[in-house]
Amino acid sequence: MRDVIKIGAHSVQVRCVSDHEIERNKLGDVDTKLSQIRISDRLSRSRKNSVLLHEIIEWLNDDLVLEMNHNQISTLAETLYQVLADNSLFETRR
Repeated sequence: MRDVIKIGAHSVQVRCVSDHEIERNKLGDVDTKLSQIRISDRLSRSRKNSVLLHEIIEWLNDDLVLEMNHNQISTLAETLYQVLADNSLFETRR
């Protein structure tokens, strides 16, 4: 997983962190003010990729004022991830 990705014109730091750095019951989070995405380091490679995609959509939802609810974001992230994984567009090994 890359340490920095671009979302639109912004460079965003991607960090795999211990669970205590992420809000309880979450696998990851996004902070648009700090330009940072944090993902639990305890996840498999495929789950990290899925969570990264979810957090990218969260970023876009906030940045572009798309007004998607969390269920819509989760559904879009999981189905889009499956398309990318099924077509070998994501590395799924740990």
